[in-house]
Amino acid sequence: MNWLFENKEIESIKQALDVSSEIVITDINGLVIIVNENFCNSSKYTRDELIGKNLSLLNSNEHSKGFMHNMWETLADGKLWHGEIKNRAKDGTFYWLDTMITPSLKNGIPYQYISISTNISERKLAEQERNSFQASLEKSLNEIYTFDPVTFKFIYCNHGAILNVGYSENELKELTPVDIKPEYTHNSFRELVSPLENSTKDKIIFFTTHKRKDGSLYPVEVHLQLVYTGSTKQFLAVILDITERKKAEQEIIDSERKYRLLSLQLDLQNKRLVNAQSVA
Repeated sequence: MNWLFENKEIESIKQALDVSSEIVITDINGLVIIVNENFCNSSKYTRDELIGKNLSLLNSNEHSKGFMHNMWETLADGKLWHGEIKNRAKDGTFYWLDTMITPSLKNGIPYQYISISTNISERKLAEQERNSFQASLEKSLNEIYTFDPVTFKFIYCNHGAILNVGYSENELKELTPVDIKPEYTHNSFRELVSPLENSTKDKIIFFTTHKRKDGSLYPVEVHLQLVYTGSTKQFLAVILDITERKKAEQEIIDSERKYRLLSLQLDLQNKRLVNAQSVA
């Protein structure tokens, strides 16, 4: 009876794996012996198209020769191999599997390989998007910071921030926005961000001055949000150095002032000419 119970348990486990995972069994040369429906769905090949074929059929050329050599060497030694594999489906699309391959042994020598995988394509896509976003942040010439909503200490600063303020990344992570915004105190900055903390505003845009490590000042436009990553929240600040914009604005103001002065001088000269002609 116990033997029957154990076999029922094993059968239940097999059924659960078959439903939740992608399973393929190959001989030691990589030729497919058994494949389940989930594996066929991801690869877009039918079972008949896969049986007897080598799994190199799915090669995406993503992995180096060293990666593949290590995998096959590990299996040939009779050891379990675990890793992430990028495959190419029949229609030319790519997908990722988190794969565990176990050798079946006879007298200590492998005679077949059992591969159990989970499709992680969505996770890999999210990672790629996150890495792409991170790379975009790093390449941005604008200053980008994240900082803790309680202590205000910087958590992240991009290359543009380091370049502009003159502090190293480690130095910045010991500072807060108040340390580089001389127009604010801790209390006044807390008051500034309170609409974000109490959710009355989604975003704040304001103008202030930044102070570099060398003491020099420059005008900035600040875009500030409170963002959530899972259960964690932090402030995200995108800073635009508006030095050139301020210069251009000042040049316009100076030009308008000069134009007004010139107009006044011309008006005065015209009045003098009119008066002179009247006297004559």
